[in-house]
Amino acid sequence: LSNHSLRVEGDTASGETYVVLTQGSVRDGEDRFRVTGGRFLDRFVRQEEGWKIAVRVFVKDWAWEESLSAPVS
Repeated sequence: LSNHSLRVEGDTASGETYVVLTQGSVRDGEDRFRVTGGRFLDRFVRQEEGWKIAVRVFVKDWAWEESLSAPVS
């Protein structure tokens, strides 16, 4: 998680948070490495217990994937 913004309007709010996700996997017997960049678009609501996320949407802005067996260029 990195940069975020929040707009509060009474008992509701909306926010945007940037995220970079890294993950490893195996596909067809090959080790892979993937990096994905995107944003969480959230809607919040204030309840008696405090602020809660009411709706969360993930928007994928970009992704990069590479074989870990490939030569480094």
